[in-house]
Amino acid sequence: MTFRVGLFGLEKWHQVDRTVGQLAAALDRICLVAPVGEAVAG
Repeated sequence: MTFRVGLFGLEKWHQVDRTVGQLAAALDRICLVAPVGEAVAG
């Protein structure tokens, strides 16, 4: 299973905290979590 993440909109670069939050929420909805010990940039 694969999916694409589009990160090219300027609003995403200007509002990094919101973008990371939205990505984290989307990954939570599909039950995908980062491996233990890996940090989310922010």
